Amino acid sequence: YIAELVPMLRKVKQLGGSWCYHGYSLNFTTDLNEEIWTSLRYRVFYDYLQKNATDVSDIPMIISETGIDKTGDPKTSGWQARGSKLQFENWLTWYDGQIKQDPYIIGATIFQSGDGHWSSFNLDPIAGWLSNYLKQ
Repeated sequence: YIAELVPMLRKVKQLGGSWCYHGYSLNFTTDLNEEIWTSLRYRVFYDYLQKNATDVSDIPMIISETGIDKTGDPKTSGWQARGSKLQFENWLTWYDGQIKQDPYIIGATIFQSGDGHWSSFNLDPIAGWLSNYLKQ
């Protein structure tokens, strides 16, 4: 279906815009063969564009949500319900290294902070670590 997006991407590029995508990992994995279908799936899109629509193969992308999510359940699917702070911090460090390899990626927003409804996704327990990481 990426081919159907090409006309829209051309218009977005003409206007100086970018597009966005959600990139979640299912299981804290750093296996590229698995993550290419989850958190790094945007690379499949860009591979298609580089082969079939080179004029938009460098359009900027924002990862509008990222993190750990198995099924989307606010209480049981996020990183807190299925892993440790260390696992999540290690995965975020790995993911940051991955997206930095792709010059078209502007950045990523980690889901979420402060909303009690999405408790298993809440970043508050790693806020200190995240703050220090971002200062590096």
